[in-house]
Amino acid sequence: QQAMDKGHVEAINNLAILYENGKGVEKDEVKAAQLYQQAMDKGHVEAINNLAILYENGKGVEKDEVKAAQLYQQAMAKGHVGAMNNVAVCYYNGKGVEKDELKAVQLFQQ
Repeated sequence: QQAMDKGHVEAINNLAILYENGKGVEKDEVKAAQLYQQAMDKGHVEAINNLAILYENGKGVEKDEVKAAQLYQQAMAKGHVGAMNNVAVCYYNGKGVEKDELKAVQLFQQ
């Protein structure tokens, strides 16, 4: 918490993970989403992907598959490999984007 209060972006993301999972703190997905947003605003790439997962599943935020796909694409553009997989899954299933199995396969192969 002290590191987060000083603005350390990795600490903000890590604290969000703890709140999301209820590890060492009471589980609070809304707080997790707020913290991921803070870390994302400071440029933390993993936080972008983590926030996208919450939007995709409607945890701590209103479910929004379009927003999730956009966030996954943003994280992918910044080099997050897991986000690339998540974008591929979105295209494969047509979640938040128009279904495009060819594009999904191309992303899976990268």
